Parts: sequence; C-alpha cells; structure tokens
Amino acid sequence: IMVSEARRQAFDTFVEYGMAEEQADLACLLVSEVVTNVVLHTAPPQAPRHDFVLHAARGPRALSPLDDWVDSPFAEDFGEVSGNGSAHGQQFRLRIRKGATSVWVEVLDTDLRLPRIRMAGENDEGGRGLYLGDQIADRWGSRPTEDGKAVWFEMPIKPGKTPL
Repeated sequence: IMVSEARRQAFDTFVEYGMAEEQADLACLLVSEVVTNVVLHTAPPQAPRHDFVLHAARGPRALSPLDDWVDSPFAEDFGEVSGNGSAHGQQFRLRIRKGATSVWVEVLDTDLRLPRIRMAGENDEGGRGLYLGDQIADRWGSRPTEDGKAVWFEMPIKPGKTPL
C-alpha cells in the first residue's frame, strides 16, 4: 500500500511540475523501485512510525551541504514534497524537488547499507530495480545521511534520454 501511495503522490507532483504523463509514468516506475527496495531490504527502525503524510513546501528552502544540487544555478528554485511512511516497520521519506529542467527524487530511510547494482539471473524475480534506474534516469546514486541513507535519481522534466 505504501508503494502505491508514494507512486500516486509522486505522479501528481510530477504532473504539477510540468512533466508529460508518459515521462511521469517513467519517473513513477523508478519511485516504485526505490520505495520497494526500502520495503524489502531495509532493517526496521528502533521505534517504527505508522503514518504517511505528504505535503508540499512552497518557495525556496535551505539546501544541506550534502545536497548534490547545492552548486546548481537554480538551487534556490526548488520546491519540495516529503513524506513519512512505514511498511512492515520500515520508515522512509520521499522527497521530490524541481529544478529548471529536471526533477530530483530521493527516498530516505534509516538503514545504513548503501544499495548496489547487481546482475539478476533471467529467472530471478528481483534485482533489476537499480539497473532500470541507471537506464532511465539521467543520474542516480546513494549517499549516507545522519539517520541512514538516501537513494536518489534525477529525471528530466521533458523527455530526453531514450529509455532501454
């Protein structure tokens, strides 16, 4: 349920930010992958939270020194959507920020282990999410945070990179 709610909220935000529906669908595919990774692969936090609140912050916000876009010429133009949720005890936050030509999406969770691309066998049911992100997104990565990690990807607002 948390994955579908995150995807629905992300889709609405992407369209609000000016993405065509087809491009928003691709971005939502990646949202599904990174949120599903939280549900399947992260350790639950000490005190799980059981809420999902999504809100839009209007206007510019202060960027942290760890932010990949801190040196961006349009860093002051970011809007933000963030949320908290849990599934099987996992806690995560979905944050979506808009730049001049791209949308930056990150999912923050409390697990310290950074993800890595792996090679899935042809009969494996999983193991393709980060590879898919690498093929569709302009950029993606992960970084440690004070409370765990953030997995992020950048998608252009207008289609540019040809997927798979």
